[in-house]
Amino acid sequence: MFVYTILTKALGLNPQDTGLFLGAAIHDGAHAMGELLSAASRWCLIIGIAAMGMRTSFKEVLSIGPRAIALLCIETFVLALIVLV
Repeated sequence: MFVYTILTKALGLNPQDTGLFLGAAIHDGAHAMGELLSAASRWCLIIGIAAMGMRTSFKEVLSIGPRAIALLCIETFVLALIVLV
């Protein structure tokens, strides 16, 4: 980022133009990094959910009983409502 200040001096930018240039350059860099991290976290979540699903045995899930399964479904529904509202 220190190169930006050298570049603005070399281009002879006034303080207003320097501020505009630095603000735009830093904002674009932060925005690109945010999108990259968002995409990476989404893929990590998908991989984690898929890994858990591969180890799930429906026979074991059914063995925990109908009350536990109902509670799991209700929790999932409530979380979906929170996200959607």
